[in-house]
Amino acid sequence: MQIPVPGQCVIVRKRPAIVRELDENSTIKDGFIQHLIEVEYIDEHDYPREDKLIWERELDAKVFASFKFPDIGNINLKPDTPERYKRFIDAIKWTSQGFYSYQNDSVTYNPTNLVSPSFSSVQVEDYQLFPVLKALTMPRANLLLADDVGLGKTIEAGLITQELIRNKKIRRIIIICPSALQIQWQDEMKEKFNIDFTILDTAQIFKMQRELGMDANPWKIYPRIIISMDYLKQKDILNKFIHTSQQLNPKDSAMLPWDLLIVDEAHNLSPSRFADESLRCSMLREVSMYCENHLFLSATPHNGYTVSFTGLLEMLDPIRFQQKAVLDEEDMSNISQIMIRRMKDDLNKGEIQRFPNRFIQGLPIELSQKEVQLYDALREYRVGVTRSISKFGKKERIIAGFIFSILTKRLLSSTYSFAKTWWNHVESTGLEEFGINEANESMKRAKAPIEDDTEKSQREMDAVRHGGSWLSNYRDLVSPYQKRISEHLESMGWSKRIIDQEINESKKLPTDSKFDELYDWIQKYLMINKKFLADERVIIFTEYKNTLDYLVAKFKSKGITEPQLQTLFGGSAAEQRRKIKNAFNDSASPLRILIATEVAAEGLNLQQSCRYVIHQEIPWNPMRLEQRNGRVDRHGQSRDVTIFHFVSDQVDELKFLDFVVSKVHRVRQDLGSVGKVLDETVIEYFTKGTVTSKEVQKRIEITQRVADNSSDTSSADSGSASKYSGAIKQYSQTMRNLGINEESFARVLNQAMILEGGEIKEKGDRSYIITKTPPRWKNLIENTILISNNSKRGAQPKLVFSPDRVQEEINGRMIFQPGKDTRLLMLGHPVMQKALSIFKRRMWISQKNSGMNKWTVESGKLTDNLDAVFILTYEISLRNKLGERFQTGILEIPLGCNNGIKPISEAYFEEMKINSDDIHEISESVVVAHKFIISKWNHVSQYSKELIASIEDSLKDSVKENLEIEFKKERKEQMKLFAERRSSLEFKKDERSLQKLKTEMLTAAEKVRQLTFDEEENLIRKEEYDNLKLRITEAEWERQHSHREKLKERLDKEEKRIIEKVLPGRYSLDEDGIEIHPVGVHVILREGVF
Repeated sequence: MQIPVPGQCVIVRKRPAIVRELDENSTIKDGFIQHLIEVEYIDEHDYPREDKLIWERELDAKVFASFKFPDIGNINLKPDTPERYKRFIDAIKWTSQGFYSYQNDSVTYNPTNLVSPSFSSVQVEDYQLFPVLKALTMPRANLLLADDVGLGKTIEAGLITQELIRNKKIRRIIIICPSALQIQWQDEMKEKFNIDFTILDTAQIFKMQRELGMDANPWKIYPRIIISMDYLKQKDILNKFIHTSQQLNPKDSAMLPWDLLIVDEAHNLSPSRFADESLRCSMLREVSMYCENHLFLSATPHNGYTVSFTGLLEMLDPIRFQQKAVLDEEDMSNISQIMIRRMKDDLNKGEIQRFPNRFIQGLPIELSQKEVQLYDALREYRVGVTRSISKFGKKERIIAGFIFSILTKRLLSSTYSFAKTWWNHVESTGLEEFGINEANESMKRAKAPIEDDTEKSQREMDAVRHGGSWLSNYRDLVSPYQKRISEHLESMGWSKRIIDQEINESKKLPTDSKFDELYDWIQKYLMINKKFLADERVIIFTEYKNTLDYLVAKFKSKGITEPQLQTLFGGSAAEQRRKIKNAFNDSASPLRILIATEVAAEGLNLQQSCRYVIHQEIPWNPMRLEQRNGRVDRHGQSRDVTIFHFVSDQVDELKFLDFVVSKVHRVRQDLGSVGKVLDETVIEYFTKGTVTSKEVQKRIEITQRVADNSSDTSSADSGSASKYSGAIKQYSQTMRNLGINEESFARVLNQAMILEGGEIKEKGDRSYIITKTPPRWKNLIENTILISNNSKRGAQPKLVFSPDRVQEEINGRMIFQPGKDTRLLMLGHPVMQKALSIFKRRMWISQKNSGMNKWTVESGKLTDNLDAVFILTYEISLRNKLGERFQTGILEIPLGCNNGIKPISEAYFEEMKINSDDIHEISESVVVAHKFIISKWNHVSQYSKELIASIEDSLKDSVKENLEIEFKKERKEQMKLFAERRSSLEFKKDERSLQKLKTEMLTAAEKVRQLTFDEEENLIRKEEYDNLKLRITEAEWERQHSHREKLKERLDKEEKRIIEKVLPGRYSLDEDGIEIHPVGVHVILREGVF
């Protein structure tokens, strides 16, 4: 039994495949040698795409020997219809990486870049193609996608991923993101790019072990994984990943175990200062070492500190970057190579406004006297107690500040949420077992991030209850304040007895000025004559589940309930999130009002039918405010967006937050640095009351002047109109070269279905319908095509094959809006993948079982000296010594027949393609035509054998020459990069080098101090700064930069891997690395010749 080698074609489990890996350490069992091989199937079937198997145990497994042209000399071998044959060739073209041309005994390869849009169900913008082209020019695709919120970074990452998959460059992929975004990523990659990912969490591991056994390893089983950053940072999970990754690729392997790492919201994993690394950051530092390509996504990659920004860049591309406090000219040049950043305002400066405007509008509320008095009473309690408690120490001040921040936030949210919290706070008075230590632990627990809103609420309740118990030690201080607030609540109707009862619409709830204004807004913007408008919706955001429940009860008391009203909160099931998202985006759905906590709505794209957002309360963190707004103010929004929040001149807190909102709107481009300062400032205002609006403005101006983000990111590649235009032109050229258009898509699907016993027919307006389902496609059609209604499938949608058919011009913008009654079938759709695989398999299976003979005949106008043209189609595949198929493509060679056989000129062949209308099917006398063809075929067949030898010789010489040139060029560039990187790490321990390090570290420390405005925190920063001055000695140099030695060690290993293994293997031609497979024959006879 012939044992395959990496790169060879095999038939296994009745499917064609490429051998990716062969375990050289064969085992002997029962006296027989066994080889473990890993294969990748190439018939375009979606599942499984890969297998690991024991070669000797597979039935009918064989190394594929050779292909042959069909035996046209056999009169019984009938030609295929031209339509079927052309669709067969289309399928082969579309699943290749490029195409070849042959002229004057020379073969030229033309790669087909930018095929990803044709495989993706997205409305692709020109600026989104730009990062794809950039990634394809890089030996390793290491990119920081830093576009503004809502520009479509996920789409850009998906297109790059799809492009690299189509070019056979990547297989094993990890996506790291916040937990709340896992489902969004899974859905987006499946729905838009037809790439399946497994969300790896505790539940999935339990399920896997239950099905496959306790020893099952998810890092080996699943080739594409989505995992949350906080799950992967856990020590046991991370260690399992590292151990498995080391097993996946031996130490001497040229390749890393994972092909692509995508990190969303990457700024959350940045280091903050030199020796200050979070668990998230250390996790990413470890994981990135095992991944070949890296895509980091963040709208705010720079938090104002160069040392943090460069720390992130070092994890993205450790060959180009190192963590430092000051960027030099070389760093700025490297940033332009790897960072792409565009802002909405910049893209809107073109001839057409790409994105709608965003308006911020306050909703004035007239608070009742009792409501104002409640705000005043809480303010007095907060300020009075904080000032007194702070005298006892820092710990006391922090705990008191946290308690009062919860109470204040909840009052700003709703009087109901505040009352729930308040009675919980004061009823703890006298619980002597809860002192300052217990209060401190409860505070830490409440501060810990958690996504379940019910659990979050309970933790905060515990914190204010335990904090209240601790404060009861200062009874004389707190009792007067607490008594006043309790009396105000009772007078408003929020007594403890009322609060303890379950809230529902049947109870008469106290007057609420904010809700009254909210309900008036609903009537004004969403209703007419007490009926909801069909084209308007609103998202009401709140931080608290208590407020969400309260608003539901208030709306129900006004007669607004399901299905017009729905809620989303942290802890909602994944399927519920999907269901509500789909309903909210569906213009035909009755859902009009969505009340959501920000945890639940994070990552959801809700712009299709909604242009209004109302903030029930303003989040104190500006980035959370921006994330809320970004749910509707994003790519795909057709109308101007208006963001509402409540304002009042009666309450200082609301006036201050209104001022903050206006500032956030104006400094969105610098939100990475300014947002952090605003966050700290808001907390300082509510815990100390020492910040004025004038002080806020001053801090913003200082931050914009001192922070490094603007200067450090100034060299980022922001693209240009000419570059975007060039990307569109290249994509259009690729489509023309491959014959990609909606008509050819439909024809390929129809012919594939006919081969399998089915059919589609055009309805008109370039839409189609399945008139007969192939028996073996039944489940596929039911799961991916038929319209689902309440878990039932059956209704037949119309099929379209171009994004243009599901776009609608709204307000001058083309908006991508696939309707429920329409299915967009691009090449990546499972049904189109099935169609491609039907044809692709015809290359490998025998003619008697395929329903195709892989040749066809037509007649047309040819020049007088040609009786016939035989278009021989080959598939050429080149394999390097790493086993990678670095070139695959179609080669069409037209041979002219008269008195002899010779290739016709490329110019004439192109003219024939242009004038294809002059070529038509032979409707009669096919047998007579076949006999004429047989008279020529022996000569053509013999010539084709000689041709293959000529093609192989030409390829061998030209490819080796080109690979040698590319190898030398890439080797020189990589060696230069490694040398520069090593030089930057080789600091000498002399006085000059030590002084440079001191300056760099002190610059970073001073930057932190300058951007800290809280007086107490500033004293801490000053103390750190002074200590750093004293501590920097040669020993401290070693301690602070011990990671340099680790980086140098890693750099040495990486250089050895790249220079000695990857590049020589990649830029080489394997000994039998040229495979030329005959595919089919298209015969064109001159009219009247037979």
